[in-house]
Amino acid sequence: DGRFNILMICSLRDYKGIPEFIKLSSMLKNQKNINFILVLDATNQMIERYMKQHKISENLSIYPRISNPIPYYQQASLLLNLSRPDQWIETFGLTIVEAMSFGIPCIVPEVGGPIEIVDDGINGFTIECYNLNKISEVILNLWQNSALCLKLSHNAKIKSMTFTPEEYRKKLNNFLSNSNS
Repeated sequence: DGRFNILMICSLRDYKGIPEFIKLSSMLKNQKNINFILVLDATNQMIERYMKQHKISENLSIYPRISNPIPYYQQASLLLNLSRPDQWIETFGLTIVEAMSFGIPCIVPEVGGPIEIVDDGINGFTIECYNLNKISEVILNLWQNSALCLKLSHNAKIKSMTFTPEEYRKKLNNFLSNSNS
């Protein structure tokens, strides 16, 4: 529909990069077709209290705890994981794999589990969460370069297939077979 929706799903903690996400939305508020969607594992009351310390731009929509993330993934063009590596290192990043299964490229931290999922420049990007200028440049490039975004999307979908239960079962069986020999 001409919109470029940037999604972040996380708990209501600064170390998850919420202040950075809010700042990015503000940095790109003049780009009318770029929207930011923040889904927080929190109640409306908790979110209202937290957001009092932030200025929220019109291009940012915030949603409370959800039971079904599928509609959010279906409308997303890009997923951000902005965890602060000096405060929190992601061990895996389930939302990253979920997003990629929908063909959504991701921008993730340069450390921890996400770098085992995202191949920089192939199915997403690894960028330090504090480098908001670089992240905003990548967002603008993806928004303006649909061919690149589609290529990353295709590669994200392919990469997500390595995280299916069948693949885990196969890898576990291979490991167990090799350890018994």
